[in-house]
Amino acid sequence: MSRAGQNSGRRKWLWSAAGLVIVATTVSAIGVHQSQAKAAPVQFSRDSAERVATQRAADSTRRADSVRAAARTADSIRADVARQQEAEAETEQSIRELMAPQITRVTDSLYTIRAGTFAAIPVARTDGRRTCTLDARLRGVAGGKRDFEPMLFEEAAFANWNPRASRTAAPLWKHPRTADDSMSIVLPHVGNYELVVSNAFGFISEKAVAVNASVRCVASTH
Repeated sequence: MSRAGQNSGRRKWLWSAAGLVIVATTVSAIGVHQSQAKAAPVQFSRDSAERVATQRAADSTRRADSVRAAARTADSIRADVARQQEAEAETEQSIRELMAPQITRVTDSLYTIRAGTFAAIPVARTDGRRTCTLDARLRGVAGGKRDFEPMLFEEAAFANWNPRASRTAAPLWKHPRTADDSMSIVLPHVGNYELVVSNAFGFISEKAVAVNASVRCVASTH
């Protein structure tokens, strides 16, 4: 074979080898691309699962926080309701106490009163919120005609009262001589009073008078 023929055969062989190399490289590249293409969905699936898990955890935390917040709100509302109910109960109790009559015993005794003298029985009104009344029953049980003069004084007037003087301090209330009397007198203000059972008009007979008295305070109706 001539040199020219040999060169021509060598070039064909080189081209064939080069073609094989190109084909092999191409096949290899295709295989790598296919492998990467298969691996990519797997990686995407893992990332997606992690995101979903993270989102679910965050949602769970938010729900738990919301439940705790709702529980705190409910506890606060229950506490407010309980305080309101307690306040209403205290108000109702105060109203019941205010509306219920309050009775304070003054005396339930027998008084012996010499002629020309009197018995003075202290009475006090201490409640300024309600209307207070002195209720009393007085009965002569012994001595002469068993008669007496009942009177009610404010403290200052009683201090200046003289049963034998023609002009003296006036009582808040006075009843003519009697042997049996019931009285119900409103005490106009907080303070001290004197319930007087007088035998100052007598000259001889000593009197025995039974007195039952109390102060009754009730809620004002106006």
